[in-house]
Amino acid sequence: MSALSGFLCLGAVADDFIRGDSNSDGELNISDAQHTLRWLFLAGREPDCPAAADANDDETVDISDPIRVLEYLFLGGSPPAPPFPVAGPDPTPGLSCGAPVTLELFCDVRGPMVDLSWTLAGEVEGFELHRDGALVAELGVESREYSDAPLAVGAHEYRIVAVLGGAVAAEAGCEVAGVEANAPPTLAILAPPQGSIISGRSFNLRLQVDDDTGVHRVLVDGEEVILPSPLSLPATLRVNIRSGEPGPQLVRIEIIDEAGRTAFGELALGFSPVLARGDTTEALAIDISGDSGYDELEVIVEPFLDGLPELLNESVRGVRLFDGNILGVPVEVDGDRVEINGPIDFDLFPSDLAGGRLGLRVRLDRLRFFGDGESDFGFLGTDEWDAIWTGNDIDITGTMAFVPVDEGSRLEVVSDGFTVEIGSSDFSVSGFLDPLGIFDALVNVLSGLFSGQIEDAVRDAVQDAADGQVVPILVETLGNLNLDIVIDPVALQTRLSDAVESAGGLSLLFDGSWVSSARPGASWPPYPGSVLARAPFPGFPVESSAPHPVDATISLSTDTLNQALAELAAGGSLDTTLAVEDIDSPLPLNVNTLAVALEPRILSLPGVDPEDPLVIRVGIRHPPTLVPGEGPLDASIVGVGDEWSWRPGDTEPPAQWNGRTFDDSGWARAPSGFGYSSNDEELGRVRTRPEGLATGDYTALYLRASFDIEALEEMESLVLRVLFDDAFVAYLNGVEIARRNIGVEGTPPRFDELADSTGEPDTLEVDLLQWRGLLRSAGNVLALQGHNVSGTSSDFVLVPEILRSLPGPEGIISAIPAEMRIGGLEIAFLADTDGDGAGEADADGEPDEVGLISYSLALNLQTSLALAFSPEGVPAIVFNVDTADLNKDGFPDAIIGGAAGLDIRVAGEVFDIADENLLEFAQLVISLVGPSLGGIVEALELPSVPLPELAFDLDTDGEPDVRLEIREATLAPVDTTSDGEADWICILADLRSSPTK
Repeated sequence: MSALSGFLCLGAVADDFIRGDSNSDGELNISDAQHTLRWLFLAGREPDCPAAADANDDETVDISDPIRVLEYLFLGGSPPAPPFPVAGPDPTPGLSCGAPVTLELFCDVRGPMVDLSWTLAGEVEGFELHRDGALVAELGVESREYSDAPLAVGAHEYRIVAVLGGAVAAEAGCEVAGVEANAPPTLAILAPPQGSIISGRSFNLRLQVDDDTGVHRVLVDGEEVILPSPLSLPATLRVNIRSGEPGPQLVRIEIIDEAGRTAFGELALGFSPVLARGDTTEALAIDISGDSGYDELEVIVEPFLDGLPELLNESVRGVRLFDGNILGVPVEVDGDRVEINGPIDFDLFPSDLAGGRLGLRVRLDRLRFFGDGESDFGFLGTDEWDAIWTGNDIDITGTMAFVPVDEGSRLEVVSDGFTVEIGSSDFSVSGFLDPLGIFDALVNVLSGLFSGQIEDAVRDAVQDAADGQVVPILVETLGNLNLDIVIDPVALQTRLSDAVESAGGLSLLFDGSWVSSARPGASWPPYPGSVLARAPFPGFPVESSAPHPVDATISLSTDTLNQALAELAAGGSLDTTLAVEDIDSPLPLNVNTLAVALEPRILSLPGVDPEDPLVIRVGIRHPPTLVPGEGPLDASIVGVGDEWSWRPGDTEPPAQWNGRTFDDSGWARAPSGFGYSSNDEELGRVRTRPEGLATGDYTALYLRASFDIEALEEMESLVLRVLFDDAFVAYLNGVEIARRNIGVEGTPPRFDELADSTGEPDTLEVDLLQWRGLLRSAGNVLALQGHNVSGTSSDFVLVPEILRSLPGPEGIISAIPAEMRIGGLEIAFLADTDGDGAGEADADGEPDEVGLISYSLALNLQTSLALAFSPEGVPAIVFNVDTADLNKDGFPDAIIGGAAGLDIRVAGEVFDIADENLLEFAQLVISLVGPSLGGIVEALELPSVPLPELAFDLDTDGEPDVRLEIREATLAPVDTTSDGEADWICILADLRSSPTK
């Protein structure tokens, strides 16, 4: 330990005083001059307040000061400098007033730490601590100790400075040697286990920390956790999570040791309700229309009907159809064969039975039954003959239900039985052996007595054939459907949950779960699953229309699609690396950039050099969530969340406020849309609630936004869409182009003018290309004034957007808008210490990057879900993201809100860096990376989801015989939980049957 103390008679005056009052008796007289002279020349007592003895305020006490006092008292000289004649503070702080400040510093080496403590006598305002001539910390007046981690091993020199009035009041120093190297802490999360599902929002967190200094702070998701004192390890801490959102959450834990080194841990949890990985949920539904959809099934089944005669032959051949006595004559009739004359008509239909069971009808023009008859006439002998029964206009009709069996692996058909209706019939016998014709005449007479029994037997045989043969045809047709979906490396495995027959058709409902063949990525948190909505299956037919026949509706649940995205991310399919050389940056992106901007200690890390290039690694660290049906289908040039200039309508706006040259720099800035409402559903696209609007302080709102249009001459579609309630007027470059529910066209409404009538939220679309003459490639201004119906209205909504058509993928059939919510796009800055690239690109096969700092970005992407044919003709749902930047804000237009739509958080730091520095650098990061986010989104390769194949293996040889192919289709989002967000993506399809053999 070493110490050095010091005293300086310098510093600001701490007490009020009267200038010249050297003996501090509260007044100026000759005794003050005498007191000063005795101290200077006769070893008298030092003045208690040197500043008071300094009569001429030259910051030095000498012979000139008592002379100044005597001249003032007896020779009419100038009075002493202020404060005089009333006591007050020193206006020119220099000499002290009161006891002198003394300071003593003590230093002690503790491994990589230097513990400093000091004693103080006197009054000061604070301290400055210096190491090796550089300022380390500014400390408060109550501070008396500090622990420093110099990082550099060996010897260091410390100096503590006491500050008073901005000047040095005292200082002391010390020198230390033998400081050891500092290693960062290591963190192990002991409980709860990774992937746990938590009920509620609080849990016990158990940690083990290994460190050579000691745990100083613990932060969970950026919030400091109160540590017990003393802290014993392993430690159990009670943690409360801010987010109330269910589903997977990535909890980030930061440990900061006394040296300022950090360790980060990630805990992947699920907050109930969670769809656990591997669990099944309502996944897929296929509804076959009872009208045109059943017609397609009939086409599939019809080839089997060619075998119906043989089926009936097998039903009657050798079967005893009649065995009895007719007027005492034993008669036997055995079946031989059946002939069907004319076409066989087959029809599937929803019946009225039990709410709409599947009905089946087979119509035969003519059926002929041939039987072998025998009559025993006793002593007269036995005769054999041919029996022929002919039926006309025969309808075989039955109803049935489908039931999943074997844990949903197949369908079983439960038949309600068949009935056979016969329009007309006749019966005849011929071919008798009796040459005299005696038996012929007798049997023909008797045949009328048993022809009814023969007809009943034929009817029974036909009914048995339908139950035993026709029903299995349907079982084979529908029971072998394979509806699994594969998005390499994950696959949706389905099983039948239910089959619902209704008046509208047949609905086959499937549960499903995703399984992955890929190993979870090394950096991927082991989430327990995805968000669980448990949305019930849609009711069919869905309440959406299509401009084409709808044979079937294929529905995929949002739950299931989000589960697939989570599995893809877990396998690393949504990660990428951004090449720094591709970034057009005004700064050299190397380690020194970070060191200068953030933390010089970065340069002290082992193996890190100032000239090392940076690598930016990007990956989705949190399962993204898809919300179908949200937002516009077109791409936004000016969209929801983009910043607008606005002012309240409490006075008339300045002249030309809606023109291109108006200076709106004095207006407020806020993200669109604007408004308020007592109905939450009306606020879905509102981002700003102007203060005073809801309370009726004003009833109008004025908005301005500038925009550019790239390649205006090539633009095929440009639309202004305004969601409004109650009224608005829109101007393009100062010219009125649209209004609703207020005033007269061409006359701007006054600021206090009210809407013509009360309205509900409505949407108006305006084709801006009809105003092509007003548009420019750069510097356009869209301005709107919105008006409420009254100052007490319950709502006001104004959401303007400028949209262009979003080019669809090749082979597009239909599309719906969607929003992808990415909760954790991580951007990590790493020092490439070998300068050979990152990760797999490392020349030696071993990663050589040192993690420095990382940020987590939450953003929402406006996208569309398109149903399109692949080059191979396979229909699939694809993500269509617009990565252009037409509004020139430095970010892809697909990012809702642009830069303002990004929520930036620190995900990791090698040192404990001041939050303000991190956030300041974050803005630089975003300005650098923002233009590249479009490429990042493209590089993430969002998957396409192939539709399940509707293929039928009719002959059970393992190969499909017939496919139902999509001819036309319309996508429709469906909400089955009434929460305002779509739970199902429904494909209303016009199908055609296509044989494969």
